[in-house]
Amino acid sequence: MVRKMRLVEGKKKVGKGSEQIEKMDSNALMAQKELIEMKNLVDVACTWDIKKKELDAKVKEAKSTLLNYAEEHEIKLISGKTAKCKIGPNTTSFIAIKPFLALLKKIGKTNLVPDLLKVKMTDAKKYLGEVVLEDIISSDTDEYGSVTLKPIKKKR
Repeated sequence: MVRKMRLVEGKKKVGKGSEQIEKMDSNALMAQKELIEMKNLVDVACTWDIKKKELDAKVKEAKSTLLNYAEEHEIKLISGKTAKCKIGPNTTSFIAIKPFLALLKKIGKTNLVPDLLKVKMTDAKKYLGEVVLEDIISSDTDEYGSVTLKPIKKKR
């Protein structure tokens, strides 16, 4: 089998079907440029992610210190030169399962139980074991649902 090559010299097209080859080359070049941009974005995003995690840790520590200070001195507002910190309440609500189920039964809404209750998988696996739950576990997986950024370790 003999292959015939069609050449593209500058802007002059040589050979049959050269428009198609030029288009393919253009698409390949665009795809290559796009891949390079994505690789650069990975590097930049990883750097941002590392900085964000460092800042998140610093902010968490600062908030904890401010909260402790405010509680110790019984104050609700601390003002700096360029910012202020307002201390407010944090409310967590919960319903015990037995009284909740009794309430649903009392008002005739037991059919809502599957919609209103969710089981924490880690707790269920911890107390019952994964094997026992195997037949009733439902999972949804999004193949492209998560992004993890990690720096590449340099070889020595």
